[in-house]
Order: sequence, then C-alpha cells, then structure tokens
Amino acid sequence: MKLWLLALAGAPLLAQILILEPEGFQLSPGERVGVVFRASGMKAPTPEELRNATVATDSAAFNITSLRSDGELVLGSAPIRAPGTLVLHASVSRNGCVASAKALVVSANPGGGFQRRAGHKVELIPEQDPYLLKPGQTLRLTVWVDGAPHGRIDYTLRAGRQTVETRSGCSSATLTFELP
Repeated sequence: MKLWLLALAGAPLLAQILILEPEGFQLSPGERVGVVFRASGMKAPTPEELRNATVATDSAAFNITSLRSDGELVLGSAPIRAPGTLVLHASVSRNGCVASAKALVVSANPGGGFQRRAGHKVELIPEQDPYLLKPGQTLRLTVWVDGAPHGRIDYTLRAGRQTVETRSGCSSATLTFELP
C-alpha cells in the first residue's frame, strides 16, 4: 500500500482533499466556533455530505451544526463543551474514495483527546499533543488506513496554521492545527 505525505503551508496541492478550518484554535468551554470546509481537486461537498461532522472530546461527541453552502465552501458551527485538545472531524465519500479532514483546537488548556480516532478510511493521529510542543520540534504522526496503523511520519512544526495531508490510493486525510 502506497502512502503519500504532503505538508501544506497555505494553499493545498492539487489532490482530492477536504480541509476543515475552524475560525479560531484557542477557545473556551461554552463557546461556539465557526468552521469552514474547503475541497480541492473535487467538487465542493454539500452540507448533506458533511452530516457526520463532529467535535470529539475525551468522553463525548457533538455534531457540527448549522451546515450551509456558500459557493465552494460549506460553513458550520461547532460547540466547545469541554476543556482540552478537541478533535473536529468530517469525511466525504464518493465513488469508493473518502476525503477526510480533522482539525485540533484547544479549549482552556491542551491535553486529552488529541489522539481520538474518528474511524475514517485514512486518518492522521498525532502521537503527541502539538499544542504542548514548540515550533522547530518534531511531531510524530501515525497514518491509519482501514482501521490499522500503516506508517509513521515525523513533521517539523512551525509557528502559524499548518495542514498535514496524506493519501492512500484515491482516499486522503488532512490534519489542521495552529501554533503561536
């Protein structure tokens, strides 16, 4: 099985990918954060295709709601109901290919659910909480394909928003987070 890793600085490369971008990455319990879903290399997703969009904490999951199309984007709103590092995630399945997206946000203090799996066909799972690391340090990620680990990636962190992408066959996964 061939795996590809691409680090995306700003704009995504031409591939069939889905990116989930929260409006903010440092939040407080009780807040709602706006989210944007962007697609590259495929037709924009519909709100109906993103009905599985979720915010996961250590012990619970909540739907990302108010999904609506805005041209090439889908906008929504995510409830932040617990402290820690939370995982926002969604996927779109078309013709046997799955584009999945995750974003990590911090509510109050880092820690906790950053390793929570979403069960996507292809998924990136950080081995450390990136919010406990500094730019210049290395974040190790495990690539999961069809529910099993298939490889590790060492990614050098930098300040600012970053998206890591991997592909397996026609399916892809992204992980987005932002360091100060």
